[in-house]
Amino acid sequence: MALVSADEWQKLADRAHSIVNEMTALQAILVDWRKMEVQCWSGIVGQVEEGSLRTAVLSAWPIINYYKGASGDEQKLIMMLVDWIHNSSLGDFEARLSVGKLLAHIASLPSRPEPYSDGLATKIHSVLAHFNVLSPAVGDAFGKIKKCAEQELKDFVLIVKYNDINLWSVRQSTQKAHTQLHRILKKFKVCGLLFGGLGLGYECESFSGWKQ
Repeated sequence: MALVSADEWQKLADRAHSIVNEMTALQAILVDWRKMEVQCWSGIVGQVEEGSLRTAVLSAWPIINYYKGASGDEQKLIMMLVDWIHNSSLGDFEARLSVGKLLAHIASLPSRPEPYSDGLATKIHSVLAHFNVLSPAVGDAFGKIKKCAEQELKDFVLIVKYNDINLWSVRQSTQKAHTQLHRILKKFKVCGLLFGGLGLGYECESFSGWKQ
């Protein structure tokens, strides 16, 4: 880091070779960068959620790949789908249902693999109808977790200050801020995005401080 090297120079330099004025300007820029970084944190919960949704869609590949196989078993395919959706987190539940709808559409096409019957799409829709009953409860549970995470992050951003242009003070403040940011995001991930089996009745220890 240029500013660290400059600080080391300043410690050893005599008055004639001092770069204190240049360092002051660089430190002011650093503080401005840190402030802009903090302001960008307001949307980070949504970014984490989007990343989880992409991962959920990618995790459907074994099911899609099995469906494409020439020796696929219809009953096994249905059980794979049921197990996959059942093991979703609160946050990626709807994404997995969407993948299920896509699979049902593909299964309804005339070009489906030979091992599968005309009724496969209907069976998949039946599975989705079963899980759709849970959608309101899952959406409500995840919505509360996300709202609490966003509110805690918003409150945290409001109190983060970078008024001191001292290099080491800025670095220490930044480390503390990143630690708290990671703590908030970890709670959000554990409670809303990582715990499988839907967990509607699950009491997340990390989430205890967010419970209403």
